[in-house]
Amino acid sequence: MNNVTFGIIISIVALGVSILSAFFKKSNPTPESALQQRIKILESTIEIMQESQVKDRVQIMNLQRDLALARNEIALLRQQYEPYNRNNEKPFLLYVSTNNEMDDDLASLRGVRERTGLQFTSILNVTKENLKNTLDRYRSDQRPLKYIHFACHSNKTGIGMTDGVADPIWLSEQLSNLNVLLMVISGCNSDHIGDMLDVIPIRITMLDKISHIDASQFAATFWNLVGSGNDPSVAFAKSKRLIPSNVAEMLEIHY
Repeated sequence: MNNVTFGIIISIVALGVSILSAFFKKSNPTPESALQQRIKILESTIEIMQESQVKDRVQIMNLQRDLALARNEIALLRQQYEPYNRNNEKPFLLYVSTNNEMDDDLASLRGVRERTGLQFTSILNVTKENLKNTLDRYRSDQRPLKYIHFACHSNKTGIGMTDGVADPIWLSEQLSNLNVLLMVISGCNSDHIGDMLDVIPIRITMLDKISHIDASQFAATFWNLVGSGNDPSVAFAKSKRLIPSNVAEMLEIHY
């Protein structure tokens, strides 16, 4: 074998070694390149999952919206087709006044209605006869009358009306069997009347003379709390803390 032939053989062997080395490098990547490849796979997987999560969130929001709409439609259908039941009516208040001097209380109640939705019916320039007729109508119709507010002059003998004084005995007769929970007598020296009207579970009265402005301030505060869902006893206690102390001192609650 001459030198030329030997050189050719060496070159062929070197080329083969180079090719094999490149092949093994490709077939057996380094730890770093393997990790880089793993990172790419993980990043791709995360992107896919994030896209799916966004789609799921949008789908959930759409389902929640459809659920709310369906529930609202059910409520409307029930109101439309269910038989009318007086017991489902919200309890409301009867406002009784003798003249326009007491309309500060009425203005306060109108503000309460705007803020809380507390509904009321008014009897202005009240007489004993039309009060009796009104209460008889509520009693016979079984209307859910829960509160009564008297914005009338009063003293120890009774509540003043345009045709005379309604004494506690007469008032007890008219207020019986109505299931009224609470009565407010926003008139001077009405605590004696409150003591005698135990046909009503809770009575709020005035211990002394009270101005129309002070009475309306208490009425606005108290009925706003009741209309917002407070128990009458809790509303009374809160009201005494919120109004001026000289007004709070004149308030009495009877059980």
